[in-house]
Amino acid sequence: MTNTQELSEDRRRRERTMTRWIIGAIVVLLLVLIVQAVQGGGTGPGEDHFVDQLRRDHPHLSAAAAPDDDLVAAARRACSPDGLSDADEVWLQSLDVDPAAFVDDAESLCPSR
Repeated sequence: MTNTQELSEDRRRRERTMTRWIIGAIVVLLLVLIVQAVQGGGTGPGEDHFVDQLRRDHPHLSAAAAPDDDLVAAARRACSPDGLSDADEVWLQSLDVDPAAFVDDAESLCPSR
């Protein structure tokens, strides 16, 4: 094997190794993103604060009747241009929560605010 062939072989070996490392890093990153997505993204600090404040303002609001995820989902819908649906308003009223006050509190979760 000549010197040029050895250099070419070494270069290809380094490129293959580097390619494997890059592919491995991409796979790990994708796995992390998938795990986060499967976990539902969880609730963030702003969402936790919103739910905690709502429960402080409405001590009768049980987690069984109004799970955190449902409250956050309704708050996110309140941020949409259409606002709360009629079903959301009926649900909130059944929980003895004023829909207008709920929308005001939900503004803290709206991305444009």
